[in-house]
Amino acid sequence: MPKERNLPDEKKVFDLDTNVLIQDPEAVEKFGDNDVLVHICVIQELDKLKSDQRDRNAQSKSRQASNNIAKYGDAASLQKGVPKQGGGRLYVDIEPIKFAEHPIALEESNDSRIILAGYRWQKKHGRPVVVKSNDLNVRIIASAIGLETEAYTFQKSSSATDESFTGIMTLPLIREGAYDIFRQLHEQESVPVEKVFEALEQPPENLYPNHCCYLVRPTGQTLLAIYKKADGVFRYVPKPTPKGTERGICPINNEQAFACALLEDPQILIVTLKGATGSGKTLLPLVAGYEQLEELYDQLVIYRPTFELGNQLGFLPGDISEKFGPWTLPILDNFDLMLEKRRGVSACQQNSKWKKSDRDTETKAALTSMGDFIRAGLLRITPINYEQGRTIHKSFVLADEVQNIDHADTKILIARMGEGTKIVLVGDVHQIVNPYCHPTSNGLWDTIEAFRGQEVYGHITLVKTERSLLAELADQLL
Repeated sequence: MPKERNLPDEKKVFDLDTNVLIQDPEAVEKFGDNDVLVHICVIQELDKLKSDQRDRNAQSKSRQASNNIAKYGDAASLQKGVPKQGGGRLYVDIEPIKFAEHPIALEESNDSRIILAGYRWQKKHGRPVVVKSNDLNVRIIASAIGLETEAYTFQKSSSATDESFTGIMTLPLIREGAYDIFRQLHEQESVPVEKVFEALEQPPENLYPNHCCYLVRPTGQTLLAIYKKADGVFRYVPKPTPKGTERGICPINNEQAFACALLEDPQILIVTLKGATGSGKTLLPLVAGYEQLEELYDQLVIYRPTFELGNQLGFLPGDISEKFGPWTLPILDNFDLMLEKRRGVSACQQNSKWKKSDRDTETKAALTSMGDFIRAGLLRITPINYEQGRTIHKSFVLADEVQNIDHADTKILIARMGEGTKIVLVGDVHQIVNPYCHPTSNGLWDTIEAFRGQEVYGHITLVKTERSLLAELADQLL
């Protein structure tokens, strides 16, 4: 009687593409007690990447992946299968792919070899094979010939397939006491958690520390507040004023108002801002860092990855500052805008603890350009590449475009933060140019998943594009 396929308890074989091992050199152990198959062409691709001077990140990750696989080979024959720590075995398939013998019209490439190795394994052993790759075309071809396919995400979680966590929760106050809650928030700027919970139909699930909340009365009136679990209160957040009623840079929608509150809270040491093009995710922390400069922080530090959009320009002449110059242009644009508007109302003034006279210190008032701030030692803009081993004390750190930094490098960056330092990571998971990152597996996403629920962490998703009507349409239509 033929063996029934795809039983719930049937172990699978995961056929790994090279990009999986580059993204996560420890991936072999991430598939539980299932078997893992690596074709010999993957090992050869890792070997080539080890000497690729154009991509130092891939170079480093390929070495790690090769070293990890070599450790299994020290224990037994990789061809026959070596037990993994979590169960199952690791196999390295060294048999050549004879394209002429396959009835499938595939070009002779390593992608085809990886797919056909899984196809051959499934036919030979009668076990379901899953091709694990972040290359969409590889998954399409593998699926077309009857294999299961999956993209690889670094962390498995309940939200790995959607973007449900925005950092915002709506709390409808339907019981008695809603009016008193609103009055107390206005007058005292905070209200006990128990008082809010008593006005709810039931206590909310998945309410995390520093969660941004809409408190809604039965009349429809809404207030903004942040859940401060450690303090046992909901803290009031002023709503933004309509456009045109204030001069300078200030929050102009509710999400931006929440973001400013998180950025100015000294109890919060790490903030993530995820948002669309032109939503203010870079400008708001830049201005918040400027406002707190010399009051709480000695320096404003900005990191940016060095991935290019479109075709690579190749070698750039000059020293490190000149080579990195093109990647600083977005920061220059925002910084110039901030300095131009700084005589007006600056970001977060409505809920800021710093008075205007405190923000406009004599030192800052004398500086009129980004270059002045750099020369004065108050601002440092640097590529992320050279930060391993450093420790950053008493600084406001902005890490921009973190969707193009992988999990391991993001961990290194956050671990550099010393005493008195706050770090803000911003990005848009739909604007990834790093070939080894994925919308649900990158530095920004992984940080949100890892830090959610920590007392020192806050997150907000900025959903509205405020740059211009054209930018908003581009985000919606393209």
